[in-house]
Amino acid sequence: MASNDAVPNALATNLAANSFALLTLPVHVQHHLEMLSAAAAPFFERTTANTAATAEAIRDFRTLVPSSHGGTVLYGFTQPTQAKVLFRYRRGAPGMRWPSDEFRDAVESCERVIRTFVAGHFDALVQTSFSSSPLLCFEDLARDDLEEVEDAAEASCPFDLFFYLPRDDASADCACEAHVDRGLVHFIASDAPGLEVIDASTLEWGDAGIGVASNCGVLAPDVSQRDSSGHPYKRQRKDIAGLRDPSSPGLHLSNPGVEAGRTFNGVITPNSCWSRGVILCNGALQTLSAGGFPACVHRVVVPRLAHRLSVSFELRLRSLESAEATARLAARFGAFRGPSV
Repeated sequence: MASNDAVPNALATNLAANSFALLTLPVHVQHHLEMLSAAAAPFFERTTANTAATAEAIRDFRTLVPSSHGGTVLYGFTQPTQAKVLFRYRRGAPGMRWPSDEFRDAVESCERVIRTFVAGHFDALVQTSFSSSPLLCFEDLARDDLEEVEDAAEASCPFDLFFYLPRDDASADCACEAHVDRGLVHFIASDAPGLEVIDASTLEWGDAGIGVASNCGVLAPDVSQRDSSGHPYKRQRKDIAGLRDPSSPGLHLSNPGVEAGRTFNGVITPNSCWSRGVILCNGALQTLSAGGFPACVHRVVVPRLAHRLSVSFELRLRSLESAEATARLAARFGAFRGPSV
């Protein structure tokens, strides 16, 4: 990149145009994801071995507490659907129950690193695209949110480990149906492909480009994955980088949706399935930007051959569930001026 402003400008440009951006992860972030994967794998394999093991883990590690806004707040282990299980960590949550010290240390350490990484990108996004003065940062917003919600666990951003279970039948195509999330931005990394996003220009589904090492060669579409009409999913190529050099076709995989080894900042990725992550725009950011950053419609397809671990972190302010709080925050953000050019 030509200047220090180029990376945040490229991020903002891609999010505004596509609602998501693929990015190369720093080595220390990749390292923490690899350590977390190693610590989590034995727990998830044990707790999904059979229905009895899953039920026992829910009894041992799930916590539900009343919410000040009504309903309940979940943390710990649960099974949202037959296609996946979830372990949710909330910073400051009282009485978190852990399967092991190693698992706890890996989760807490990885959450700290990813929170810092994602919040930094969000801060740059705000400074690039809004007219706020003085400049806002997420940690200041989070402290204000805590004062309003008055519950650390309820106000904290969810850090989720989703473990998707393989299915070799055709009874379901999606492990997670198409949706948008309610927070500000959403970070996802995984150890295998499966996250799909809508191409805003064609309204076709495309692979988001995470969970694959940069030297894996061509990724052919999985023809076993079919839509409700029995047709193979269409997977469109999509330039999410905005930096494609048409004179260098050798840089591109035929993997729909991503460039071979390149992300929005033009950096070659290391050879690891954890070397890439994706940032999605969420519903609250769409509202605050008056649609300038459209919320990303995404889904997860059912893994056919092996388990899939996905690490998810959402920047979320609980007070934004109030229209009044959203209006106050919008005033602090200022007018959406779009990515700098």
